[in-house]
Amino acid sequence: MNVTFYMPYFDYNDDSFSVDNNYYKDNDYTNKLVSEYEKYKDIIYETMSDSTGTHSGFNGNTYMMGQKSPYKDDKISFAQCQGSLFDIDNKPETVDNLITYFSQQEMFITRFLLDFNTSDEEFETEFGIWNRGHDEIHTYESYGEDWVLQNEPKRNVKICFKNNANKDIYAELVNCKIIERVKVGEYIILVEKINLIDKFI
Repeated sequence: MNVTFYMPYFDYNDDSFSVDNNYYKDNDYTNKLVSEYEKYKDIIYETMSDSTGTHSGFNGNTYMMGQKSPYKDDKISFAQCQGSLFDIDNKPETVDNLITYFSQQEMFITRFLLDFNTSDEEFETEFGIWNRGHDEIHTYESYGEDWVLQNEPKRNVKICFKNNANKDIYAELVNCKIIERVKVGEYIILVEKINLIDKFI
């Protein structure tokens, strides 16, 4: 199944950090850094934490990241990459299978085949961070497979695919964990559940 993958990232490429010729004089630079930190720190904390306000570190410890931020998602953009989905038997995923996963709301294993030649730079960056987290957690394999799986970093990945009527359908793969990197651009993924969502881009 051909799909478009989407990963969220914080988009700071706007005019909020525009400067003039006097920007770096005196304490203006320091003051601007402090201002930008205060403006966006809650957003950064929120994306690092789960719904309980905690963050699972690579060492397995859980850290409190602060209260939920009042910010909305107006700074969140989505980077995309073209690719394909395959099922656990390495056969092309089907619309019917995805609908079944949705109706049952159960975990399933899928395979991402990502064409990084088509990806946005931000997508490759975000996926790389996720994959490095996966590699890092596997340095603790002596703790046992169950511990490793429990502490795998999770990401929500949105996808767009064509249904049987050739219409675009949007879905969110919730709490995805990388189980194995088969090769560059090919990953076996454990998905907690799939939600059908409205168009978001």
